[in-house]
Amino acid sequence: MPTAVRNPTEGLFSETGSRRGPQIGESLASVETDIIAGRKPVSAWGPAVEAWKRGGGDKIRDELQQALAERES
Repeated sequence: MPTAVRNPTEGLFSETGSRRGPQIGESLASVETDIIAGRKPVSAWGPAVEAWKRGGGDKIRDELQQALAERES
């Protein structure tokens, strides 16, 4: 696929992502589904993302950024 972009975190590990990722991801996906289905307004997305970040999303990002930097060095 000429326009495909590889996920740079593929093959990397996040301890927080392993422990908390499924739970916080499910909550975010639930809000996404509710917005698409019209059960929640689009304005519900921002607070859902903030909850994901506070619930471990920021830590997952940090761990993956560190792992990426280590892989590239």
